[in-house]
Amino acid sequence: AADAELKRRAAAAAESAAAEARRIESTRDQLDAREADLSAREEAAGVAHREIGERSAALDARARTLDERQSELEVERTTMTESTRGLRSDLQQLDERLASGAAEAERAADAAPERVE
Repeated sequence: AADAELKRRAAAAAESAAAEARRIESTRDQLDAREADLSAREEAAGVAHREIGERSAALDARARTLDERQSELEVERTTMTESTRGLRSDLQQLDERLASGAAEAERAADAAPERVE
């Protein structure tokens, strides 16, 4: 009877140990799955980080290009402004010469004897 009790207790202990081993194995499987999920997420985050870095570099390059173009346009605007000032000055001088020439022609016409036909 004592031997049967020992066998029953041993069987119960073995069953309990087997159940605990199954729980441990299940927990281990869950941890492995979580670790695989975290690894996949880390890899995806790394890819996203690289893509963001590439996009940022592309945007920086585009911003530099736009800054350079803006500088070129400012130089062109300054050149055109100076050219316009020069043209206005030339036009003013031509207007003054024209007015002076017209006044001179009028004086010459006034001073000339009238022609009789």
